[in-house]
Amino acid sequence: MLKKTPLILLIAVFTALSVGILVADPISVGDVVRFTDREGTSSGGEFGVRKLDPITGTWLELFRTFCLERNEYIAFNTSL
Repeated sequence: MLKKTPLILLIAVFTALSVGILVADPISVGDVVRFTDREGTSSGGEFGVRKLDPITGTWLELFRTFCLERNEYIAFNTSL
């Protein structure tokens, strides 16, 4: 039992150090957001969500997401 303790401690430390930090950007009322097409060969698959930075005028990618519905689609060039 005593010989396994350093190995278990080493595995625990390595696991803790290898975990990435998750950060979420807030989307507020009035923000301009856009869905962008990512990997995939049809209208389904992975989508990117971007927010317009009002100071620099550049699009910042916030996160990636995907859709599971079979008969629903996203029109990328429309606005509400």
